[in-house]
Formats: sequence, C-alpha cells, structure tokens
Amino acid sequence: MAPYFFEWINEHPRRDGYWQDLSLRGRLPEITVPVLNMAGWYDVFVAAGVETFQALRGVGSSGVAEGSRLVIGPWAHNGWSRELGEVDFGADSVRSFPAAVVAWMDHRLKGVRPESEEPPVRYFSMGDCAWRSSQSWPPAGFEPTMFFLHGDGALTDGGPGEGTDRFVYDPSNPVPSIGGQSCCYAPQSPFGPRDQRAVESRPDVLVYSTPPLEEPLEVAGDVRVELFAFSSAPDTDFTAKLVDVGPDSRAINLCEGIVRARHRDGADAESFLEPGKAECFTIELQPTANTFGAGHRIRVEISSSNFPAYDRNPNTGTPFGRSAALRTARQTILHDADHPSALVRQVCACRQCRGQVTVLQPAHEAHVGVGVDLQVKLADVELEGLVLVEDVYTG
Repeated sequence: MAPYFFEWINEHPRRDGYWQDLSLRGRLPEITVPVLNMAGWYDVFVAAGVETFQALRGVGSSGVAEGSRLVIGPWAHNGWSRELGEVDFGADSVRSFPAAVVAWMDHRLKGVRPESEEPPVRYFSMGDCAWRSSQSWPPAGFEPTMFFLHGDGALTDGGPGEGTDRFVYDPSNPVPSIGGQSCCYAPQSPFGPRDQRAVESRPDVLVYSTPPLEEPLEVAGDVRVELFAFSSAPDTDFTAKLVDVGPDSRAINLCEGIVRARHRDGADAESFLEPGKAECFTIELQPTANTFGAGHRIRVEISSSNFPAYDRNPNTGTPFGRSAALRTARQTILHDADHPSALVRQVCACRQCRGQVTVLQPAHEAHVGVGVDLQVKLADVELEGLVLVEDVYTG
C-alpha cells in the first residue's frame, strides 16, 4: 500500500490546505490555451471533466472559452468500446481516443485542420443511443424538474409524498456495488451499466419508481437527490442511484452518488448528527444523459452503502482509519410536505430544447441491452486544440 494513502486517511480526512494545494479548481483561470475534455458516463471522473469544461467557459480568456471542447460517451475510465457492462451501445458509440487527440493536436499545433463548425459539446444520449451536440452543458432547454418520493414507493412530479420509510444499515453487510461509476479494475471496483434487481431486493435498499412512461423523456445534465432523513448514529452515509427500468423489468443503473453525514455542509466542514433530528442531505449524483423510452420507468434507489465503490461508514463518528469498531444505524427517510424528499434532474422541455440540441443523422444499427434497436451516426471527429484533459480530478 502506498504510504501516502494513510497520510490521506489519518491526517487529511477533510478538504484542508493539503487538498486545496493539489486542486485544479483555483488554478483554472491560469490556463491560457483551449482544452479538450473527454469523459465517459461510467467513469468516476466524469463530473470533474464536466466541471472543468464549464469553468473554462466561464473564467477562461475568450480563446480558451470559445476553443475548449467537451466529449462524453458511454464509456468507463479505460476503454472506448461499444459494449460496457450488460449494454451494447452500438458501433457508433465507439470513438478512437488517439484519433481524437491527433486531430486536436494537428489543428492547434500544425494548423492542419480548419476550425470545426460543430458546437463545443458532443454527448451520447443513452437509452436511444444517439450522439447529440449543443452549445453548452447542460444543453439549453433542459430544466430542473423534481420527482418526489412517496411512502408507497412511488416517484411522481405531482408534489411531495407522505409518511416515512425505514431501514437498518449494517456496515458489516454493506450493499454490494453492481456496476456503477468507478475506476479502474472491475473485479475490485465494478463499473458500467448492470441490472440492479439483486440489490433492489435487499431490505436496506429503498426503491421509488414512476409509472411506465407514456412517451419518451429525455434527461441531460446534473442529477441530485434532496433527502430528508435522520439516523440513530452520530455519523452515517446516504446513497442514491438513478435507474432506467425497461418493460422487461431490467433495472439499468445510470448514475450514483453519496453523502457522508458529517460532511453534509461541505468537505471542508465537519458536523455530527443529533440522533433522531431530521436533516436535509444533498446527494450529488454524477451527470448523465439518457432517454427513458415509452413504457420505461424512472427509478431512484436510496440506501446507506455502495461497497466497494465507496468505503463503508462504520457509523461510530470516530476518525476514519483508526478503529475497526462498527455499529448499525437505524435510518428514517422523510417525504411529506415539510420534508419534500425528491430527485432533481435536468429534463428536456421539448418545445424549448429541440432547437438547441442537434441529433446527428442516423446511419448504422445499434443494439442496446435493454432491447432497443436504433440507427445512429456521429460525424467524423474534428476536435481542435492544444491541451487534452481526460477525466481531470479537480479536488
């Protein structure tokens, strides 16, 4: 084990000066050349790649802002093939990473290629397996929409639910990671889209689902869960996962997130829970783009562990890495008018966003593991610039 790992755990568990000195966030204005950001929906660093692109567009010089590009495909951290996990995204999902870099360098260093007319953002919409382009991320016309958790397991946009749900989190028996957004060795830390029904059958995983959709619903952008809850423990975790449930009941994970209770007010702060006192926890999931097909259901899972993608919280409140003690936590999830727990994500307001987002013309057949056959095409990649940032961690 690398010695600095124990330095991280024992000496710098919060975002203190040690981490701030390593972070790219405060140094982005120093970048003076355009940046090519490439990421994958199932990479643990996808949010960092998106954040870097957004920051450069906002704080960079005009050349950096206008010249930087963002490309996000249905990939993990390593590998750019059409198949990932249990889903085949089709031949047009495949991008040549070396070719994209060469095209970028040729233009920026050699002036070989003219400036592309393509918008600065290209992203792959899962579900319908189509590449899209837009001027920004999130794409224009995608509006934050709330879907509220209900006590009967429903997920609706019709207002807050009612009642409470409870489960027991036992860190000696954490919820196993089945696929997800991780890196970089699948046997140790699984990644990719996989059927989640095995974990959804556990008593420590709460499941909230919409009715089958009457028409497709397109989502692209940031995703979060606002969760009102309390715990019997002084410290614990809450996890969330966004899932696409097909007509065949297969539940394919799209993105996930976690919040550590003691750091609910920020990674640089620490505040322990009062047992039985309700708190609002914001769980930031990774960004995603997906079209939920007609007949599909939107689902969110709530739990307190997702291991080994995320380390277990022992629920003791003691400093991490210094004790092997574990304790169970009795978790209570609130979802009523005073505690409106909800999934919040960017939904396409179709009349507004269709003119802002370009769906590239279909050409080749693609097959999705959830049973959707479509034809999609991505034009030849012409990505311009000097600096390549693949999944940069911004700290």
